[in-house]
Amino acid sequence: MLQRLAQLAFRLRRRSIAGTLWIATIAPAFAPCAQAADDAGIALDPSQSAAARVKAIEKLAARGDAAAPEVLTRIFAEEAAPDAVQASALAAAAKLKLQNASPAVEKRLSSGPVEVRLAALDALGQLRGAAAGQLVVPLVEDADPEVRGPAVRWLGQYRFAGGVPALLAASAKSELREDAILALARIEDPRALAAYLDGLVDKNPTVKKAARAALVSLREAVADDVVHLAERNELSPAVRAELRRVFDSPRFAFLAQSLPAKLDPSAYRDYALTHEGDVQRGKGVFFDSHSVGCTKCHSIGGIGGKIGPDLAGIGGKQSREELVRSILEPSARVASAYRMTTIVTTAGLIHSGIVKSETATAVELVNLAGRAVSIPTGEIDDRQTSPLSLMPNGLKEGLSLDNLTDVATYLESLK
Repeated sequence: MLQRLAQLAFRLRRRSIAGTLWIATIAPAFAPCAQAADDAGIALDPSQSAAARVKAIEKLAARGDAAAPEVLTRIFAEEAAPDAVQASALAAAAKLKLQNASPAVEKRLSSGPVEVRLAALDALGQLRGAAAGQLVVPLVEDADPEVRGPAVRWLGQYRFAGGVPALLAASAKSELREDAILALARIEDPRALAAYLDGLVDKNPTVKKAARAALVSLREAVADDVVHLAERNELSPAVRAELRRVFDSPRFAFLAQSLPAKLDPSAYRDYALTHEGDVQRGKGVFFDSHSVGCTKCHSIGGIGGKIGPDLAGIGGKQSREELVRSILEPSARVASAYRMTTIVTTAGLIHSGIVKSETATAVELVNLAGRAVSIPTGEIDDRQTSPLSLMPNGLKEGLSLDNLTDVATYLESLK
């Protein structure tokens, strides 16, 4: 259509008898079309500089020209288009809400130059919002660090609840921790209780404020779990102090009580992080079934229990600080596959454990003692999954300061 209009304009200009009429009336009417044709030509011309093509694309999108969709489609099909041009085309597609551009956006999301991938991520959000969340979740663990952070922020921006497990895992990584807690705070999900408690004592006031706001919003939903964490001695004095600003009912009067030094997780953490332990002593404590019983749940190289994850190579995956915290506050870093599930049957029986398998006809739980129980789905009256870990903390199990330090040193050596 643009080409036909341009041809018509050319013929009219050649007619001297119509010169005055062209200048006075027809030319102004055809000017936008001519400009659109010029911009479309520049945007599609590989011989033009990337900057010139980007500028032309931006003009087409700003005016909302009818030619823009076809131009963008042709650019998406241009394999050799410069990164800046592709990124600009993706931004234009998002601005114009071109839903038929979604396949092109998705294609550029998972691989390619980071500039293009980030433009695709932004376009995906504008075009599809939270409905596209499942496409973004894998990017939280992307090989490119420049993609991981924006992916974490995207999940929070669009409040994608399906991304909570991935965000919890990201909150354990120093480079993603703050962004992950902020994203989880926007989503407001009880499963993220541990991350909110972590955020409450963060040095960044923005993280601290967001974590507190999420807990206030979820106050009723997480109240029982907060009480249970206190009973398990997994709340440090600093966390307790902050929680007093969230929970002010008589039920939470214990938050104002001083914690005995022997039950203060922060005192144990400080000791384990400032003292050298002994690898062999730590190994002995770990495998001693009459002590804390680590091998009731965990195995190392296939030796031990199967309830929790195998810890072979854990020292190469987690820092000493993370290892100590996992022992003292297991609920702070529990993976979704190891969360405690409680099932109440129609007969009134209560079963708690982790879900090892599930079919359309039955759910199999394994409890802390390692015993499995199969519950027919038709007999399930209620089912709840807690953000708490099935693993008891080290203090409740009676680990001494030196025991904790030795076990942490042993685990740290497993690389």
